[in-house]
Amino acid sequence: MVQGPTGPHLLPSRHSRDAPEKFKGHYYKVTDFIQQYKQVLADCQITDDQEKCEGITNYCSTKVCQLIESLDEYRANNWSALKKQILKLYDADREQAQYQKQDIESIIKTYSQKPLENLTAWKHYVQEFMVIAQGLKNDKVIQEGDFDTYFWLGILKGMREKVETHLLAGSPTKDISQPFTVEEISNTMERLLHQYQFNWKGCSADHCYTEPTPESDDSSDESDYHSRKQYRKNKVSRRTPEPSPTREWPPRSHMKKHKEEKKSTKAPSREIDQLINDMSKLNISDPAYVVAYFKALMINPKVTQVFDKLKKEGALGRDN
Repeated sequence: MVQGPTGPHLLPSRHSRDAPEKFKGHYYKVTDFIQQYKQVLADCQITDDQEKCEGITNYCSTKVCQLIESLDEYRANNWSALKKQILKLYDADREQAQYQKQDIESIIKTYSQKPLENLTAWKHYVQEFMVIAQGLKNDKVIQEGDFDTYFWLGILKGMREKVETHLLAGSPTKDISQPFTVEEISNTMERLLHQYQFNWKGCSADHCYTEPTPESDDSSDESDYHSRKQYRKNKVSRRTPEPSPTREWPPRSHMKKHKEEKKSTKAPSREIDQLINDMSKLNISDPAYVVAYFKALMINPKVTQVFDKLKKEGALGRDN
């Protein structure tokens, strides 16, 4: 079988779809970058160490290229040593360690302050703890004994006392200087939560709930509470005006008054007209004339001006 030509010139260009992603020196990408470059070397059937060392700089940033080209491993064309040195310089171990000790301590602090009242809540705690603690255990950040202790401390103190009572009742000779194992704690917690769940489901509302009876010492406090509550309620009601009905304009009372005034002004006007008409037919010396004149004067004192004018014109009354 004739082997085709090999060499760095056969590597895909840095902008090619088959090229590795450009490495810029991030610790969380260095491992993937080395793996991708190794796959490209295999696809291009490049086996010579010198070609491998020279080709890797095609896919790095300028700053990374300067560092690689200054390494003794690069100059010696030692691909195996160069690969390890790149992983070391760009802190590949840091990328492998996904969790820190502070992460497990945060989980413990959170769950140790809230009750795990049912199996669902308990399983959530176990799942979150295992993901972080198992990773730290595999990375040898924590030991086996620490693993069990952390798991134990993540449970609320009151619940830990109940679990401890059950465990010691089943094994009275157990060495309490050693932490309970995760398996022992989990089995006991599940039994207790199953028992609580059963008791709750078997409890009817009539028997499980009792009306709270306030103590005599608290009677004054309760009355004060209700007084404050009523005060706040009244205060809110005063601040909140009731909706008023749609107002008519002008108001009905005003319209009624206006109509009465208009009616009252029309009536005297008609009466005066009638009196003037009657007086025009009477003699001034006639007693009926005096009576009509007096009535008109009582209705409107200004009629004197009108009467004087009419008398001068000869349109009111007749002389003998």
